[in-house]
Amino acid sequence: MIVRLEADGAVVADADDCSVVHVQTTLDRARLRTALAQTGTGSAPDESAADVVLDVAVLRTRAAIVATVADWADRFDALVASSGERLTDDGLGLRIAVERPPG
Repeated sequence: MIVRLEADGAVVADADDCSVVHVQTTLDRARLRTALAQTGTGSAPDESAADVVLDVAVLRTRAAIVATVADWADRFDALVASSGERLTDDGLGLRIAVERPPG
């Protein structure tokens, strides 16, 4: 699953692939933090960290819109359950590394 984050919103691609979550953006850290807050997608709590925290409920809602496989909800639940230390202490957020889009 890929979350493409831009200043004006977040788009989920490859929602059926629940084996891993990637965040792709061309935004710098300050603009990324603003975009996460304004879109309600998550947060970038540590200025020096290379990751962000995605809101699991928001990710689920946005990904479900474009998911096509019948067992998608089970796949998503398995992704969250297997997230281990990437899951925030309250279980509401998922820490994901930020990558530049290919190309």
